[in-house]
Amino acid sequence: MNNKTMFSDLLEAVDDLSMDEQETLISILQRRIVDRRRAELLKDIKRAQKEFEDNKCKPVSPAEIMKELLS
Repeated sequence: MNNKTMFSDLLEAVDDLSMDEQETLISILQRRIVDRRRAELLKDIKRAQKEFEDNKCKPVSPAEIMKELLS
């Protein structure tokens, strides 16, 4: 079963839920998404802290950042 079929089946199953159950499902999914994003952010922060501790970072000006982004 491919992801598209699974997603379609999931949407059909959600349609069978009551309005209250659908709202509860939305709330649960939103919290899970926030938790997942928070975990990803924490991982990025830890990686950046490690790079800083290993002296792999150098100070740069905002102008240098913009120059690099636009090049």
